[in-house]
Amino acid sequence: MFIWFRKHPLAALLVAVLLFAGWFAFRPELLFVNKTVNEPFPTSAPAVTNPAPKRH
Repeated sequence: MFIWFRKHPLAALLVAVLLFAGWFAFRPELLFVNKTVNEPFPTSAPAVTNPAPKRH
């Protein structure tokens, strides 16, 4: 496999650039970063308990 890279240096450079771009776009190490987020827990809207009377 390394012989192929020596025969095709531009293709090897392209593979390296694509691997770097994929790593930079996904950033897998950020899956394991321990950061605290200060945001309220999302809750659903409260249900209406006393709806307005219907007009006929």
